[in-house]
Amino acid sequence: MINNILRNGIEYTNYETGSVEFIDFQICNDNWIEYRIINENLSKEGVIRLRERDRNVGKRDSCSISSYITFFTKPKMTKIEFADKDDFRKIRDIIIAFGWMTIDLS
Repeated sequence: MINNILRNGIEYTNYETGSVEFIDFQICNDNWIEYRIINENLSKEGVIRLRERDRNVGKRDSCSISSYITFFTKPKMTKIEFADKDDFRKIRDIIIAFGWMTIDLS
């Protein structure tokens, strides 16, 4: 359950543990950039350009049975599912308004 959305991340309650946790958007973006650097064999100049323009923090799918956003956290990604498509769109739009992006898988 999402408790709060901030410019730098999302505070949520982990349904498995009941603990309050935080998804830091900058760390998610750093993890995504690291993945791209490794898999795309980028030059130093390419890495600089990538860091300037790529603001991805996760991936989303609104067409699955439950819409979801999966954030690029470590050691494993964090998936938040939405029973209501309006809630999904609201969270997606807030993330975008704060200057971050998610990859659309739908």
